[in-house]
Amino acid sequence: MHSRPPSAPRYVVVAGLLRDAIIAGRHPLGSSLPSERQLMEAHGIARGTARHAISLLVEEGTAAVRRGAQAVVIAAPQPPEQTLSELLSFSAWARSLGCEPSGRVIALSRRTATPDDTAALALGADEPVWDLTRVRMLDGRAVMIERSTYPHRIGQIVAALDLERVSITSALLDHDIHLARARHTIDARPASADDASLLGVEEGAPLLRVRRLATSPLGEPLERGEDRYLGDAVAFSVDNVARQASTRRTADRS
Repeated sequence: MHSRPPSAPRYVVVAGLLRDAIIAGRHPLGSSLPSERQLMEAHGIARGTARHAISLLVEEGTAAVRRGAQAVVIAAPQPPEQTLSELLSFSAWARSLGCEPSGRVIALSRRTATPDDTAALALGADEPVWDLTRVRMLDGRAVMIERSTYPHRIGQIVAALDLERVSITSALLDHDIHLARARHTIDARPASADDASLLGVEEGAPLLRVRRLATSPLGEPLERGEDRYLGDAVAFSVDNVARQASTRRTADRS
């Protein structure tokens, strides 16, 4: 069972627990969900709260309610959708879903840039960079590992933040630093031993990997990052316009 912070509305928490149970196979397709009374007794909630939780699943297409009968599971829960433009701020995306974002810092350190860092971030030889690894959460559930590398002038600002709660993207705006554009490369990768431990999955489980290089409005590189998402935690949407599409498919060479 995934814990969720008390700041999340109770009906959202209960709806999340029902989704978890469906994903785990405890409520297969075609089966009935617990009744409002059963939810009231199991979670100590009012009837209106129980009804609201079930309504969330109905609205998203996971369950259906027929007159005089309990809600029935009609589809697997769909992962929340995230557009490519929202990839720069996990916190903003989470709040747009009505979820509470949070993070757990795994590592934060300063080191000398590697040749790859120097090339990607347009640094001079032997300049320092900062590495940050965080586990990001939606309503208390670990859904993504964020690994970022910053030039020193950005990293020293990041290092002074409350990284468990603060949005880095928003905090940098307070310093007139705008992550304006990013190039994203999205593919699938098996979970490493570290990934598996941090996300609570089996080693080798499929994860969605998003690599990015974020830049300022003038094209100055500000962050080099790699995020790894649980496969059932997020879906990405891309809008293409004829003659203006910027999304490309390439063979993976890494």
